Parts: sequence; C-alpha cells; structure tokens
Amino acid sequence: TLVTDAVVGGAGSGTFTLDLTVPDGTDTVGMALVGENQAAYSVSGVDLHRRETPSTTGDVFRALLNDPDTGLPLMAPGRVYGTDIIQFDWTVRNLGLRAALDRLCRAGVALPLREWRVHPDNTVDFGTAEELYTDHAPGTPESFVVAFPGDMTILDEPSVEEMEEDLLTELTVVGAEKTGPSGVPFHITGVATDPADGALDFYGRPYSRRRTVTDTTADHPVYATALARHLLDVANARNPTSAIALADWRTLGDFTSGDWIYPWAKDVMEGTEPITHKGRTIAPARRRTQQRRWELGGSPFRLVLRRADGTTQDIPDRLVIWSSSTTAAVDLGDVLVDVDTDEQGGPAGIQFLRKQASDPGTR
Repeated sequence: TLVTDAVVGGAGSGTFTLDLTVPDGTDTVGMALVGENQAAYSVSGVDLHRRETPSTTGDVFRALLNDPDTGLPLMAPGRVYGTDIIQFDWTVRNLGLRAALDRLCRAGVALPLREWRVHPDNTVDFGTAEELYTDHAPGTPESFVVAFPGDMTILDEPSVEEMEEDLLTELTVVGAEKTGPSGVPFHITGVATDPADGALDFYGRPYSRRRTVTDTTADHPVYATALARHLLDVANARNPTSAIALADWRTLGDFTSGDWIYPWAKDVMEGTEPITHKGRTIAPARRRTQQRRWELGGSPFRLVLRRADGTTQDIPDRLVIWSSSTTAAVDLGDVLVDVDTDEQGGPAGIQFLRKQASDPGTR
C-alpha cells in the first residue's frame, strides 16, 4: 500500500506534519522522500507517531472481563490499577480469557508484573502485589510479627533446592514471523541475560547455559524482550517455602493470603532489620503468605447447612468429626501458588466441564 502526501514549502527551514492513514494490520511503515527536479533541500530528521490513544494495562484488563462474542460483562472490575501504556499491539490468539489474563499479568505484556484476584461478589482486582496486598511491617498499625518460641511452631523449615547447573545465563524468545520492507521474512526475537557471577563449569570455564522459547504471540520486539526477561526470572527464581503453626489461632484473621508477615526463628528465619518484640531484640524475616490452613476443634465453631432457598440447618456435633484442638497454619513463600488447579484431580476448568457433561440441560 502506497500513501502519499505533498508538502509545499518556501525558503528557509521548518517542520512539516503529514497526517496519513495506513490500513489495519500494517506491520511496517517506511518513509520515502521525493523532491522536485533541481530543488535544493535537506531533511534533518523524521519522526513517526501513532495518532490513536494507546490502551493502558487497566483498560486491557477491563476488556478481558467481557464476553468476546457478546461484549457482555462476565465479571465486574473491582480495584483496578495500571495507568501505564502498552507501547505495542498485543495480539491474542487461541487463548481463553483466563489464559489471556495470566499472560497480561505474568508474561511481560505489562511491566512490572501484575496479579489479579476474584472476590465472592464477582468483582476482580488487578494490580501489582504491593497495590493489592498489605505489608504488615513492624511499626505499622497492621503489624504482624510472630516469633519462635511462643508465638508459633515451625512445621516445615525454609527449604530451597539450588544448583548452579539449573541456572540460565541467557534466554531467547523467537516470536512471530514478519516480512521486511525488502520482502525477506524474519522472526521477532527478544533476548534476556543473567551474569554467571563467577560460576564455573566442570572444566573451569565461565558457566553458560542458554534456552530458546518459541511463542508466536510475541509479535513486537518490546514484547519479545519483556517476555524473555520474565521467563528468565521465573527459570532462575528460588522460592524458599516454609510453614508455621500459630500458637493463638485467633490471630489468623489479622492478615490474608498474599500479605507479607514477619516471622522470626533464630538461624532459620531471620532478616536484617532488628526490632524489639515482647521485650527482646529480634530481626524478623519478610515472608509472603501463600495460604492459610485451619483445623477446627469444635466449640466455638459449628457446622451449618445452607439450603437453596436461603434457610439454614445446624448440623449437631455428634455427626461431625472435629479435630482434637483448633490450630491454624500458614504456608509462606515469595511466589504465590497457582490456584487454577483442583487438588482433587486436575484443572478446575476440566472439572467444571465434566460436571456440565454429566448434568444435561444446565449451563
């Protein structure tokens, strides 16, 4: 497609603006200058700018909450952050809305990485971890510090498996195939690197380990580079996990999964900033809560059956097997677990489709 416009100017220097429209789906825009015969002119620079207002990450998130066929809302936006601009076209191919949300949040489309969570009222929050969750740091009104012994019991000590042979020094993303102005095809690529930090291989040479990932949805160099950075960070992440049991289960309501709390156990979970806690000086570690687990020991708890019409029926204790005591445990780890799977056997989506297939007439 050839689009032309003419600029008529007199003597002297000046800046000229051409307002051109290119067809949808255009991959490459080139600029060619043709001057009149015998005309004396020079060009000091050319800048290309898009006229459309680019979408923010928040705009894209809200769009993904609507049915792609009908445009009707499937879920309502709750607390939505993200005023940063996505500087390239993001093409979604063969992805369901859940997969598209995951890619938007985690795969380098939006940086820094985002998270999203669903509430019982069918609203969805979107933003960075710091925007959505609370840091219960010492000294803040919502401070939550637990120390061993007394406040907690360590169930699983922090553990992490790390071998230098598992670390990557370079990751390349090979994206969509494009055609250059000369007609020669090429692939969009993005590269991210991490230094070996002095690590040596078996032969005493600087350690080097590369990986190539193919993803045809990466159709812009900025996206491909950001995706490579994200995949390399995930591949090299070391996520120390641990679990603690709280001595007083009633304190469990002060924080939620995803928040940061500050446990301390000498030589096991320690940070670098000393504080005074219950008359002693400690340096608690900053840990993110992955999930909370309860074991209920009966009173003051009760089991209630809620009928479809909204009425309730108490289940007597003689029909319930309660634990010997009420305890609360917290799983800790810097990387949140993926809750898209059903612990009883497979992805939640497959379980839902299986239920639909076994119950004809429902949607």
